[in-house]
Amino acid sequence: MCALWGPLALLCAYLLYVGHPGRYLAQLMLSMGQLYGLLLYYGTEIFDAFVHTSPAPLHYWVYFWGFNAPWFVVPALILANTGRTIVRACAAAQLQARAVPAKPAAAAAAGKKQKLW
Repeated sequence: MCALWGPLALLCAYLLYVGHPGRYLAQLMLSMGQLYGLLLYYGTEIFDAFVHTSPAPLHYWVYFWGFNAPWFVVPALILANTGRTIVRACAAAQLQARAVPAKPAAAAAAGKKQKLW
């Protein structure tokens, strides 16, 4: 699975660069993977009662918590932004679908014979 993160990150960067709408799916997958990995990293340490971390305050607070914090904050912000964009796009699509009459009703109103296939 680790071999997929690099190519996925490159694909995400490319999609962001060209402004492709598929970037939201790539961002979603990449950010979820980063958060999953970080939660596993912290989870195993918490489960093992922090036996693998240094007891020195500098190492514990700065290195363990501080340097890993961006790996939580940045994907969480990207997920929030991506989620808002997806929800807005779905809401706009629903409004558009309600505003435009369905093709069979429009064809029947025009008096044309409809083809089923």
